[in-house]
This record gives sequence, C-alpha cells and structure tokens, in this order.
Amino acid sequence: LYLWRSSDPSFKKCHFALKRQLAVSDVAMTTSCLIFSTNRGEAFMGYLSNKKIIPPSNKDNETKQAKELVKECGDGFGQTRLLDLLLKEGVEEVQVRRLPVVHRAVIVSSDRKGRNFAVIQALPNSCMSEFPSVTTSEMNEQFGRLLSEADSQDNIHDAVIQVGNRLWPVHKYIVAMRSDVFKNMVTTSASPKGEVLMLKVDSVSPEIMEQLITFMYTDMCDFLQPGFKINLSQTSEKENLEQHKKLPRSLQDTDDIDDLISTKGLSAFQVQEQRNLQKNKKKEAVKAYPETSENNVHHSQNYVKMLQEAARKFGVKGLSKRLDAVKCSNGVILSHGKPLVKPKVKFDRTKLPELYDVKIKTEGGLEVQCHKCVLVSRLEYFHSMLATGWIETFNTTTLTLPVCGDVLEVLVDYLYTDEAGQLRDSTDEELLCNALIVSDQLLAWRLEGDV
Repeated sequence: LYLWRSSDPSFKKCHFALKRQLAVSDVAMTTSCLIFSTNRGEAFMGYLSNKKIIPPSNKDNETKQAKELVKECGDGFGQTRLLDLLLKEGVEEVQVRRLPVVHRAVIVSSDRKGRNFAVIQALPNSCMSEFPSVTTSEMNEQFGRLLSEADSQDNIHDAVIQVGNRLWPVHKYIVAMRSDVFKNMVTTSASPKGEVLMLKVDSVSPEIMEQLITFMYTDMCDFLQPGFKINLSQTSEKENLEQHKKLPRSLQDTDDIDDLISTKGLSAFQVQEQRNLQKNKKKEAVKAYPETSENNVHHSQNYVKMLQEAARKFGVKGLSKRLDAVKCSNGVILSHGKPLVKPKVKFDRTKLPELYDVKIKTEGGLEVQCHKCVLVSRLEYFHSMLATGWIETFNTTTLTLPVCGDVLEVLVDYLYTDEAGQLRDSTDEELLCNALIVSDQLLAWRLEGDV
C-alpha cells in the first residue's frame, strides 16, 4: 500500500507497526486516518506519522541500479515517472488499531473526517466447504438396549411386571411416564423405597404385554412394522389347548362321530339314529359356545385389535392411534396405506419427582435430581459408573461432576429430551465453549454436534 501527499510529491510505502504482514484488500481514506480490510477478513484503522524509516543501506546499490535502468530505457523527456516515485527512499509509518467484532470484512467505507465508518461483511457460511451436521438420534435404540439388558440381578431396575409365569424387569419412571395404569400402580404402592415393586397383570396375554412394554421404552413395537410375521408362542398354544378342553365332548373330537357311538348290539337303523342325534348335539354346542369354538380358538385372533384394546386399557398414549395404520392378515402385519409416524422417545425430568433416585452435584454446589435409568441408558459414562455392579457404586445416590451449573442443566435436559434447546439461540460464548468441552469429555456426540 502506497501513500501520496500534495506536500511531498512522492509515493511512500506504508509500514504497519505490527509484527506480521497485512495483505490489504480494500481501503478508505480520510483527512485524519485510513481504514482498510485484509484478505483474512480483518479491518484496521491506521494513523499516519511524520517519522521516517530509512531502508537499510544494503538496498542502496539496488536502488541506484534501478534508477540507471529507468534512465536508459526512458524516452528522453526527463520527466518524473511513476516508477521514479515508487523508488524514492523512505516509507510512511502507520500506527494501526484493529476494529473489534469484524471478522469477514469485504468492503470498508468512511466519511471525510473519519468519525464514522461502515464495513460490509460476507455471510458466515459463504466460505464453508462443508456444513456441520447433527448425528442421527439413537435414543430409541438406547432405551431398547436398557430394556433388553435388564435382569433380576442388576441394580438399576426397580420394578417387575408379571403376567402369568412371565416376568419383565422394568423401571418405575419409564413405565409410569408412558402408562396411566402403571403410573397409578407405582405412585399408590406402599412398598418401601429401594425395594423392587411387583406389578401383577392378569387381564392381557404375555405376547400383548411384551409389545406394550417394548413400545413404552422405544416408541415402537413389532406390530407397527409392515411385513412382521406373528408366531404363536408355546404359551399361547397351551392356553388354546386348555380353552379347547373346556368345550363339550361333542366339539372336541368332531372329525369322527362314530367314535362317540357304541354300535355293539344295535341295528343299522338305530346306529343311523345315533349319528343324527350326535350331529344335532354338535350344532347345538357350536351355537352355545361360539366364542370358544375350535375355529375361533385357532384362526380368528386379531392381534392388532387386541393390542389396541390393551393400549387403551393401560393408557399407553399414542399406540392405539398409530395401530390404525396397520392391519393383521393371516398372521402378517400389513400397511393400511396410512403414513407411519416416526418413533421418538422423550421424557420430562420434572414429572414424578418422587421417583428421583440419584442427584448430580456441580463444583459450585448446585444439585440436580435425576433418574438412574435415564442416565445409564443415555451415556456410557454413567453406565460404567452406576450399572457395573461394583460394591462401591451399588448404592450410589450422589454423583459429582466438575462442571458449572448452566452446563449441567443443558446436559441433563439433553439426556431426557435428546435436544439442546438452551443452546440454539444462545450468544453466551463461555456457555457454548463449556458445553462443547463437557460433551466431548462425556462422549455425548449428538450434543457436541448441536453445539
């Protein structure tokens, strides 16, 4: 950058009082200073000084040779040339000051006296080669893994659902949040704190209850997946057999009526009368037991409708409506042509405070009450700390994290909702940086992407 003044007919190269070079991209002159931007998006205000900096003496020879070369190549008129002005000895020292909050400067402008100036900046994403992306949510899979890994020996589950001879170790907070019936059973139970609560259910089949529990944890079940084939378990077959035994004898073995007739000492006419009598008894029995007939026991069960009725009965929100999009045909789940809702698990930490079983304490003394099942399922850090079965962590009720209170609230809300709403419109640089550091330390990759 060269300057020229009317009082001194020579171009002087600007010497910026900085320890690094500046590549000027745009400049605006005023009567008192100059404003310029660099190729790195910075903006500076420069003030002129009368101090002259003489170039080192080792450049004198080069300067003289350049002058002689100009004279030899000139046109003989002896006029002052632009190159002569550029090669004049001396530079102009400029004291510079960087303008704050300018990082993507493109064009600068100022009034005549330099009291007001304007800077046009580029869009933040104009120079980005790739856009940041947030990883896909794994919250459904994480709670599904929590359910599949639950057993009677772990120290995380605090309730057991029993249907007949089937048992499912579950977690009070999750089933209470997802089902009105289980919420009432959990909150009204008189069992001591810390003792596993037994939730007995007798009005639903084990297969239907298993689908309900899966939906409560993952917001998805097998009956919501078109193409799924329903297979009766051995338990259902035994139930059907017991139900079949309750039928009249005339309906249990209807393939061969002759077995029900004693033909010894009877004439052919009497045998035929006995056959007709047995057929009439069979018809009357079918009319008397339509719901327990053989065909109904084995072929007419609509499992989708059964699951819908169970969802309404237990108050499992959202399941009954979503089952309207599928149907069961010949034991196969088919689509009704309606769009299927994408599963999404989300919990509210502030509800059911009586089920808090662990608290996290910050370095500043702030304590946040939480539920172990959520912490263990969401982060490997808490899983290793609370669910490994070590004696030191078996009865742990207080955890200490070296983080500030604001960051802890962001982290806990993310674990329950899979979102970081407090960071979306935040302009607090310290909060954003601390949240980024904590998410990296705890391996919370999705939270790190949100930051």
